[in-house]
Amino acid sequence: MSTRCCMQGSGQAGVVLFITMIILLVLSLLGAMTAHSAIAEYRMAGSERDRQLVRIATESALGEARSKIAQTAAAFGAEQVCAHLTCMARDAAAPVDALAFMQSAAAKSATNPFHVDLANLSGADASARLAENAGYVIEDLGLEPTLDRTAVEQSPAREVAANMSAVSKSATNKTRFFHVTASVSGGSGQYVEADEVVYGVKQ
Repeated sequence: MSTRCCMQGSGQAGVVLFITMIILLVLSLLGAMTAHSAIAEYRMAGSERDRQLVRIATESALGEARSKIAQTAAAFGAEQVCAHLTCMARDAAAPVDALAFMQSAAAKSATNPFHVDLANLSGADASARLAENAGYVIEDLGLEPTLDRTAVEQSPAREVAANMSAVSKSATNKTRFFHVTASVSGGSGQYVEADEVVYGVKQ
């Protein structure tokens, strides 16, 4: 009798062990799925932050360019802006797309560097860095815009296209126009953005 009892106990222990192993396996799978989901969310958050860094840096570069143009025009006159800042005259065959233009050899040789430390922003940590600092190119359009109107209106830069009507209205007011294009690469280097604006200052 005692032998039969012991054999029954061993069988029950085996069943309990098997069930326990199944439960541990299920819990392990759930843990792995949770970890995978957390990693995916972390990567998505990092990608979104890179996009935000790019947007901030590009807008800041355009703002600095406008500020320097205005300060130089106030000190020396609008026609002397390119005598004091690095400018270029866009070739007719140059790409109209802002990003393609900024990646061209001609634009790279005339790019004004814009250094920004985004880690100094409120609430930013030390990892808030750009893969490359932003840069911008200034083009002197003169009193009359020299960019092809159709090409600009077809470009993705809505702000430039919107400004073209204002350009034609203001040309008689002795306003000199400058076309500014800026681009920057995000924190991981995966995201690159370019933007452009037409800016006018009084002669």
